[in-house]
Formats: sequence, structure tokens, C-alpha cells
Amino acid sequence: MKKNNIEPVSDFNLNQYLGTWYEIARLPNKFEEGLEELYAEYFLEADGSYRLANSGFSPKENKRLYSFARIYFTDDPTKGLLKVKSWPFKSFYKIIYLDQDYNYVIVTSLGYNYLWILSRIPKPDKKVLEHLVGLCKAWKFDVDKLIYITHSE
Repeated sequence: MKKNNIEPVSDFNLNQYLGTWYEIARLPNKFEEGLEELYAEYFLEADGSYRLANSGFSPKENKRLYSFARIYFTDDPTKGLLKVKSWPFKSFYKIIYLDQDYNYVIVTSLGYNYLWILSRIPKPDKKVLEHLVGLCKAWKFDVDKLIYITHSE
């Protein structure tokens, strides 16, 4: 895996990040292969821990599939670098772009293999999406391989 040296966002507030994020585009990966209408929900548990619920519709199985994970800060809670654990897997979740209103985000891992563009709304403005893809291209991600996700109303 070729590491990226892109810094995670600073002044990050996980409580403001909580809620629903719609997947707008991503690089291909095995765990979302064949899924449509993907979204992620971040929430705070009663015990103070953070949790992530990912879901996507599988046309092959004709149902929505879910996966759950715990979220942990790596060290500094004001940086957008988190650890996500879903037994038996764990990975880093690096937020490299987040607009000031927490409406759009670009997420990667420590390398160039994973990339997601997420939005609070299922169908973002075309110019906003072009800007986000442009940022990914400037960071040397292979944007020609992006898979764009459509969401029903």
C-alpha cells in the first residue's frame, strides 16, 4: 500500500459530525461491491462511545445490508483521524476535507486504496461535486475509477 501524506482536518468536532452521511462517490472496494444507495450513520451510545452503522441496498439479495463498527480517536480528538473497529477488522478513517458547515466530507485511509465522498444530502449540487472530485485529483487519487452512487428520493 502506497501511503498518502495528506493531513487530516484539524478543528474536528465528532459530535457535529454525527448523523447521516450519504455516499456520493467512492473508489472500488470489495466490501461495498454490488451495493446501491449507501449511507452511514454516526451516533453516540448511552455509555459515551461512538458507533457507526453502514448500510447499502443489495439488488442481488433484494434487501438492505448493514455493518456496525465502533469509532475511536487515535490521539487528538480535534483531528479528523479516527480508528474504526468492526470485528475482526480495524482500519484508519482519515477525514481530509470537511466543509465548515459539516455538509460535505472526503474520507480516505492511510493510503490511496480507499476514498469516499460523502454528503448530508443524497444529491449534492453538481458544482460542489466537481469541486470535491477536483480536490481528490489534486491529492493524486485515481478519480477515473470513482463509482458514483445514486439515491432514490
